[in-house]
Amino acid sequence: MRKQRAVKMSDIAERASVSQSTVSRALRNDPTISSQTRRRVQRIAAEQGYRPNPLVATLMAQLRSDRVEEGSAAIAFVTSRPISEEIATLRGYYQGAAERARLLGYSPVEFCLNAEGMTDQRLDRILRARAISGVLLMPRSENDKASLELDWDRYALSTIGFSREQPKVHRASVNHYADMELVMRKLRDQIEVRRVGLALPRSLSERIRHIWLAAFLACQATDPCLTPDVPICLFPDGSAKEIKAWLLTHQPDILITCHNEARRALAELETKIPLVHLDCGTQKDSPPGIRQNWEMVGAAAIDQIVGQIHRNERGLPSHPQTTSIASDWIEGSSDRREALSS
Repeated sequence: MRKQRAVKMSDIAERASVSQSTVSRALRNDPTISSQTRRRVQRIAAEQGYRPNPLVATLMAQLRSDRVEEGSAAIAFVTSRPISEEIATLRGYYQGAAERARLLGYSPVEFCLNAEGMTDQRLDRILRARAISGVLLMPRSENDKASLELDWDRYALSTIGFSREQPKVHRASVNHYADMELVMRKLRDQIEVRRVGLALPRSLSERIRHIWLAAFLACQATDPCLTPDVPICLFPDGSAKEIKAWLLTHQPDILITCHNEARRALAELETKIPLVHLDCGTQKDSPPGIRQNWEMVGAAAIDQIVGQIHRNERGLPSHPQTTSIASDWIEGSSDRREALSS
């Protein structure tokens, strides 16, 4: 039986009455080709059973990467404020993303949305004028507007975390659910504890879609050693008074938190309740807990963008993907380890 000849781009070009280069760009969703032509070419390709050669696709991605020289291609890092003014977490994301971008041959270029005279329209014009096709949307500040209005069809996109709900793009994030499971597993394995307290800033819990909260409740519901009689404390930012009242009322065996406000409340009460932190950061005098891999999260977001560029994918994805990065457990300083194990 004769093997059927593979469909080539030249076959599609002949049937669609366009050039082979137009077919190539249409199949890559190149925004310089009209949407009508792209849809027609893609429909003909599907009807003829066209399948790209994966070896050729890999070679072309490598050739495109080799052509990228320092300074000749850039990825836009869209921030709410100058990154130098942001908290350590966001600076870590930025650093990891910038290092990965440079490693892959791209220059990271920061664009601050709150810079004087900056609007969505102006940002779009600048990106177009500088031929920047990759855009990393850094986490937004609480006072920022919920979404941006750019010509999304022109860009390969990703964001970090969950603060930017719109537009729907690929994202990289800390694996908050797995982090809480790790904490609960460590508590179960290291010490006998039944009444675990969780205190989180309400605004932060909302910002991460209550994922820590969901994992905590799931662990409580499925572990017979844990009792659910300590209510969760979701406190307003800066409300040490509310945390102290909650601690005095419920007296948990151990406190899980991610906020220094809770640490201060414990210190002011001079209580012996051990503390586990969900985001130890780079603190030297840290309690036991989770050290999030901020730089790896930033790098993962860049990998998503560069992958889209190599595959010539642009625009908002129909099914956005999330890359979750695992964190590490740290034992904390010696005195704090002793408090946890006592």
